[in-house]
Amino acid sequence: MKPSETLESLILKVTERVQLDATERRRVIERILSKIVRHPSLYRSKHPDYLEALDKTFEWFIRNIERFKQQPNKSVEESLLIWINSYLARRVQDLYIPQKKKYEILSLDQVVFSDSESQVSWVEQMSDSNLQAITLSGLDAYIESLERTQKAKTLAQIEEYIRRDPDKLLRNLSPKKNKKCHCQILSERRLLNDPADRFSSLSREFNINYQTLKSHWEAKCKPCLQEIYRSFDGE
Repeated sequence: MKPSETLESLILKVTERVQLDATERRRVIERILSKIVRHPSLYRSKHPDYLEALDKTFEWFIRNIERFKQQPNKSVEESLLIWINSYLARRVQDLYIPQKKKYEILSLDQVVFSDSESQVSWVEQMSDSNLQAITLSGLDAYIESLERTQKAKTLAQIEEYIRRDPDKLLRNLSPKKNKKCHCQILSERRLLNDPADRFSSLSREFNINYQTLKSHWEAKCKPCLQEIYRSFDGE
């Protein structure tokens, strides 16, 4: 990070539409997030799942960064922290609400933090043929579509496939340092449990870094699940 760069100068690079290529824009956003996460004014909570709320906030921020507007009588930095903290505080409040939704919404534009150098969305990882074959907002929308068209039998078959994983497609996908934390168990815990287990609690249970777990889910488990859903839908 350049020592002369301030949070204000970085945010203005993006919001004032300075000519940046995709790679440089990602790097600027990464530097913004790096400064925000260490900022003394960032809203913090002692809730054990705070990191999950922060993760959702950063995903929202990346999608909406160009909508940021400076508040009257406030500096860019102050306005930015107020804007982010407002959203983050609501996500922390959500942590105290019982989870009633059975299936997680798997948004195709959700950001995947695959490494420290880039931020790539889920849709960017899919091939053109995949996008043509499945134009959905995610697995949740897909499941709702199945239910609306009275394909409850297919839905039950998919659930059973995930539980048994007969071809070991999901079990064979696990982080290198934690073979027990494979996609089959994560799919059960995230998609079939009601309420779904949080990533933060799973990271503690499996003794795996939260971000490593989240990236594994985004980069490995989701694509496999999409293929499974597509195969049943085509029957």
